[in-house]
Amino acid sequence: INASGEFAWDGYDQSWVEMPASGQRAAQKIQSVPGGTHWGGGVRINAIDQAKIGQLLLQSGQWNGHQLLPSSWVQSMFSACSIANFYGMLTWLNPGGTCFPGASEQSRFMVGAGGNYVWIEPAHQAVVVVRWLSPEYFSGFLQRMSKALAL
Repeated sequence: INASGEFAWDGYDQSWVEMPASGQRAAQKIQSVPGGTHWGGGVRINAIDQAKIGQLLLQSGQWNGHQLLPSSWVQSMFSACSIANFYGMLTWLNPGGTCFPGASEQSRFMVGAGGNYVWIEPAHQAVVVVRWLSPEYFSGFLQRMSKALAL
């Protein structure tokens, strides 16, 4: 997807888990997947690369005519989990337009601490990256941006 290569994932020092042997794979110690870097581990990524990941998901895993992610996997990211209708696999959903007022019901979001959002808006074939916006202002931002996208 022509990402910058400047993003990185760092595990927390205390996030190591022991994975048992399975089939032909030997037992191994791995770091579990944490969230953002706000507590010393997680993903560090710039806004352009975030937008490219959002675009890849908007395009059901396709990039420049190549299927990079299985579309069924992307669809599972955009399907509600069994315990919360507002959460897919690593994405936030907008059932009934109630979780993220101003965005369409088909919208999907990647949400990070500190007011960081990647908004995937199929209704307008748009991806919007928002960084460091205080969460209490996000709904107003969505409403104004939705109006602008509809023009």
